[in-house]
Amino acid sequence: MRRTILILTGALLAIGLSEARAQEGEPEFRTITMTTFTIPQGKGQKFMEYVDTYMMPAIQADPNVLGFRIASHHWGGHDFNTLMIAEYESLAGLAASEEFQDQWIDENYPEGSAERETAEKALQEDLLPYFVRHTDNILTANMNRAK
Repeated sequence: MRRTILILTGALLAIGLSEARAQEGEPEFRTITMTTFTIPQGKGQKFMEYVDTYMMPAIQADPNVLGFRIASHHWGGHDFNTLMIAEYESLAGLAASEEFQDQWIDENYPEGSAERETAEKALQEDLLPYFVRHTDNILTANMNRAK
């Protein structure tokens, strides 16, 4: 609830700032989210199976997500450091995305169905254990400094 209030407050501020910038001819800004966490060695495959089965279809269907990447540790150390990076038009787009994906899950994995039960079990076993120590960042990007 608190996160939703913060997102909505930020969205209202971002909308107001975006309108003011557009009137002044200033650059376009985008909202970027970055979630980081570590997956113990040997658990990455199950995690990515969860991502491919349950997360990516909703993200790919979501018109609010302008871009999405999962970057994984490639060299050094023993853990599977992972970053999820998403781009939205604004904070309002981020809030709309959360609502869209909640609805998408409810439509594709209805409450009480065997499919929902399987998805919830996979969430508990293959995703949530690694989110215990995750960090979230909501960033603003000046698109004049983007490629």
